[in-house]
Amino acid sequence: MSQTTLPGGVIKTLVDKYNITDEIVTSDRYSYEWERCLDNCWRMIKDSNTIFNSISSSSVCNEVLKSSQGSSYITGIVEIYRVACRVMTAMKAHNLTTPPLERLLKDIDLAWNNLTAFFVGASVLPDIKAFDFKFGVMKSDSEEAQFNACGVCLLNVDVKIKATWCDEDVTKLTYGRRQYHAPCANFWVNCVDSTLPGLRLPELL
Repeated sequence: MSQTTLPGGVIKTLVDKYNITDEIVTSDRYSYEWERCLDNCWRMIKDSNTIFNSISSSSVCNEVLKSSQGSSYITGIVEIYRVACRVMTAMKAHNLTTPPLERLLKDIDLAWNNLTAFFVGASVLPDIKAFDFKFGVMKSDSEEAQFNACGVCLLNVDVKIKATWCDEDVTKLTYGRRQYHAPCANFWVNCVDSTLPGLRLPELL
């Protein structure tokens, strides 16, 4: 059993019962898997909006954000949004966007912008650079690149993006002959499906 989790315990542990699909990946497969991933990212961010909208006053909201439990919760939601940012980066880099995926991205950005309005002045969000994953885009479809590509988001698992709450970005894990960003894998098996996808880099022309 792997004990890798998202900060704050929002995402639980990844255990060995989870399997990985190892099929030929078509353009429809990317759309199918990423729609499921992004839809659940949107739902969790939207649920966070509902929670903070229910808080009676700004002073109470600030107390929640300053508490250890509140801070841990926000850290977990930030990681979920970062999963969405990784997928978005890969979609655009490999020209794998579709109208449904574009709509989901707009819904996620709207929900995220609404949510961050509650955090103004609270210093609970990382620097904007923590959401920029363009340096993780793989520019080769060699076997080495395929192994280094996350089976969920296709970005390079060895590229570190600095975040404010830790010295380096989240860890990676290897499972079933594939590698994954830990948050991508943990979000998937706990919020999307117990079967990890084994997405491969598309052929580069």
